[in-house]
Amino acid sequence: VKVLPNPLTYYPDTISDVPKDNYRIISIGRLTSIKRFDRLIDAFAIICNNNPYWHIDIYGDGSDKDILNSQILKLGLDKRVIIHPPTNDIFSEMKKSQFLVVTSESEGFALVIIEAMACGIPCISFDCPYGPGEIIEHNKTGLLVANGDISDFATKMNYLMMNPEIIERMSKEARISSTKYKKETVMKAWEQLYSGDISYE
Repeated sequence: VKVLPNPLTYYPDTISDVPKDNYRIISIGRLTSIKRFDRLIDAFAIICNNNPYWHIDIYGDGSDKDILNSQILKLGLDKRVIIHPPTNDIFSEMKKSQFLVVTSESEGFALVIIEAMACGIPCISFDCPYGPGEIIEHNKTGLLVANGDISDFATKMNYLMMNPEIIERMSKEARISSTKYKKETVMKAWEQLYSGDISYE
């Protein structure tokens, strides 16, 4: 069996064309139970008082929207965690951000992670089945957290918030790492597969 990744549909030529928000975290996905945005909100609540300028922008829609907004209000985070509707220019929103967070119960091949990496932002993700651990190089292009450990997820977020130089280093590494998912690279691997040379690096 040979596994080839899905390609990036778009690789930004530049990541400096959009001004950065120095205190912005982004999360993206369907607002459904499998994505577990409730875990993200709980994790942020643990550390938000220590990081008063930081905020989270969530982009997505789904059946859990009202439940999540109620959770945000209950925890007093209505000025700090904002749920936005989906956007057609998610790459610009990523470029504005410091890092991406993924708190899913499970994932397939998480295209949102490599899209974020292509935009030069690292990712913190639960090491859930099956995709994030195959994409993120822990402590290099992002951070992996034992699945379901909300306290450690909060600790990892706090670590990046307090260390902008780590974000900068991981951002550079993430951008470099994402090039292996560029369309021309993945399509070349498919050509090699059909020609009998199935190596893929």
